[in-house]
Amino acid sequence: MRPGEDIFCVAFANLCLATFVRQLNLSTEKLQAAYGLPAIAKKTTLQVDKIVLMATHRQPRRQFLQTGVTAVVASLFGSLPQTGFANALSGDNDGIVVHEYEGIQILTRRKIPITIKISKAKHGVQGISFCIEEMEPRRKMRVHKHLYHDELVFIHRGQGTLTLGEQSINVNTGTVAYIPKGTWHGLDNTGQEKLQMVFQYTPAGFEEYFIENGTPVGMPAKERTAEEYKATEEKYGMVYKDGSPDQ
Repeated sequence: MRPGEDIFCVAFANLCLATFVRQLNLSTEKLQAAYGLPAIAKKTTLQVDKIVLMATHRQPRRQFLQTGVTAVVASLFGSLPQTGFANALSGDNDGIVVHEYEGIQILTRRKIPITIKISKAKHGVQGISFCIEEMEPRRKMRVHKHLYHDELVFIHRGQGTLTLGEQSINVNTGTVAYIPKGTWHGLDNTGQEKLQMVFQYTPAGFEEYFIENGTPVGMPAKERTAEEYKATEEKYGMVYKDGSPDQ
């Protein structure tokens, strides 16, 4: 073995380990922010330093590379949160089936029937919700936008005019529209029959806006003040272009 080779190997191993730790800390911080995972104790780097120091002084190069790196990996992954990614994304790993006659049936403030089929509160689903709405001929959904949620709309039956940003687009059975958060949108039923649309919010949660503001079908109409409606709109990031409530 040439003089200085052991020192070079140890230094190189230290550099690799430090780079690995930085990348791991960055990845875990991103996961915490995206899925609300619990914070990890800030002692990973200290654990690595201890292992490298012990290995450098007490073990030959080969033993250091074998036992030191193994201990580092075990230490790192031992400190990761014990939270499954499936649980972070969805509350039900076995899936959910909601039949035609099931769901939360709501009459909105303007007496528009909405059926919430998949919801965050009821099913524990984080990623997406699923709703159905029916509009009578000549009814209008006033232009609004969502500050926190993307929306996907599918025209299941009927025809109308969709406002999307600055555009007015004719839609009919089979049309799909993707509406990013912060985009003004609305829908007019210009046909002679009921328009039925299926819509989804990502992430789930905005469907609770309808529950808080609306009334379950068959129950007495819910009375709310203008201040209460405004508070709910702010809570769920609902903004009307003309300043007046739609739902």
